[in-house]
Amino acid sequence: EAMLEMIPRVASSVAAAHGARAEVVFSEGYPVTVNDDTAAAEVRAVATELVGEDLVSNPPAPIMGAEDWSYVLQRVPGAMAFLDANPNGVAEPAANHSNLVVFNEDAMAQGVALYAAYAMESLAAHA
Repeated sequence: EAMLEMIPRVASSVAAAHGARAEVVFSEGYPVTVNDDTAAAEVRAVATELVGEDLVSNPPAPIMGAEDWSYVLQRVPGAMAFLDANPNGVAEPAANHSNLVVFNEDAMAQGVALYAAYAMESLAAHA
C-alpha cells in the first residue's frame, strides 16, 4: 500500500525536476502465487521419494513471474513445483517459452510421475 502511494510521488518529483509531468497508472495483473506450506512440504517429500534428495531443491528466492496457478491457490491449498527439464550438458538452455527450447524428455516423465504420485497421496490422505 505504501509503495502504491510512494511511486506516483517519486515519479512526479523526478519529472518536475526535469520540467516535465508524470502520470502513473497501475494495472492489476495476476495475483501473487503463494504455496501452502503443508502442500509444499508434501510435494517435496513425494519428489524426494521419487528422484532422491540431491535432485530436489527450493528456489533461492521468491520468483516474480505471473502464473495462472495463482488463481487456483487462492481457492484451495496447493503448491507450485518447478521441473528442471533442461538437456544434460547444456550450459545456457533456451527459456521454456522460446521457440529454441529443447526438453530432456526423461525429466518430463519424472515430472508426470511426481504429479501423479502427489495426486494419489493427496486423494488417499483426504478420502
